[in-house]
Amino acid sequence: MAMWATVQQCSLCSDNGHLYVPEELVAVYRTDVLQHVAILTPNQFEAELLTEKKTTNIQEAVQACNLLHSKGPKVVVLTTLDVPDATKGDNVAMLLSCAGQRKWLLRVPHIGGGPFTGTGDLTAAMILAWTHMMPDELPLALEKAAAVLQGVLRNTVASSSARIIAGKRVSPELRLVESKAAIESPRVLHRCELVEPVSIKGVLFHEIGDAEKLVNCLKNSGLKAATVSEPLMEHLKLWGLEAEASNVLLVTSSLTFLRTASGFKTVTLLQNSLNGGYSNGTNGNGDMCTDASTMAREADFTISCLDSLRRILPMASCSP
Repeated sequence: MAMWATVQQCSLCSDNGHLYVPEELVAVYRTDVLQHVAILTPNQFEAELLTEKKTTNIQEAVQACNLLHSKGPKVVVLTTLDVPDATKGDNVAMLLSCAGQRKWLLRVPHIGGGPFTGTGDLTAAMILAWTHMMPDELPLALEKAAAVLQGVLRNTVASSSARIIAGKRVSPELRLVESKAAIESPRVLHRCELVEPVSIKGVLFHEIGDAEKLVNCLKNSGLKAATVSEPLMEHLKLWGLEAEASNVLLVTSSLTFLRTASGFKTVTLLQNSLNGGYSNGTNGNGDMCTDASTMAREADFTISCLDSLRRILPMASCSP
């Protein structure tokens, strides 16, 4: 596990049910260290040590994250969550929790050939890097970190295998150098999902380019969907949802328009730059994209591409 308070990093080394440091050190982390931590990235076993509670399902994992938040960290990522309702078969599950906000679960396929040495350190490093680059869209930061890990493991398995030395199995070394492209530009194939899904009956896209294909996809799945400029209430009346604005998702890249969407569940579409962060300049609606943090705070959800809507609406898998 790795923990950071500003630029400080410290580790509680344990995995697979075994501690690699003196047991009394755990109490020091619990009482003296956590209060100074900004981002906490324990595996499931480490989270159980810190909370002194076993985790057997997703709900208990959520409770563990909330308990850890109460001790200091604003962001907690369970880098492994090995419980049946999280893994759902041969998957690796991770849980993202920001204090006072919705929880996100990420499932990625298990890659055989391990156990590997160094995956925990790589995961923690990538979470730190991508949360720094994507501070307003932490689910994307987790997706990027997991994509890096998947890319590195695939390259490792493809180029080498475990060896038996003196009767002991020695895991292959992670092929980090050979995985430079996967680390710098990870391809996200798997999206986070809400631990507690929201009820959505309709989706409105406010002046979002390339949304028509997704509108048709959502309609085919049984949802109401349309592109709009304004007024919004006309669409709610046509859909018979004028009293259910809270069940309608509004997607916009305009801060000004976002602030007029009272009662809706809102999604802010941030402009994505080539280097993986958010662009400066304007977003086409007169708003400066340096308002990204403001938009992220004021909206219910934040995305940087339409495909990310799959986090909220699994049926949005045909997005551009």
